Amino acid sequence: MAIETETCALRAWVGGRVIFLELTDERIIGFPTGRFRIFRAASNDELKKITLELNGYALRRV
Repeated sequence: MAIETETCALRAWVGGRVIFLELTDERIIGFPTGRFRIFRAASNDELKKITLELNGYALRRV
């Protein structure tokens, strides 16, 4: 019997104005920073400092 687990992020990084997430199911997804108000206003230097929190379930701007 297989045990189902929720997908969460293992790591996050920024390329240009796009945030990428590597997920536990081996997918890599990216989204433009403009989609979320908290990241839209961030400078490029601030975006380089984003962190994963809550065991990969939250992305935060420092």
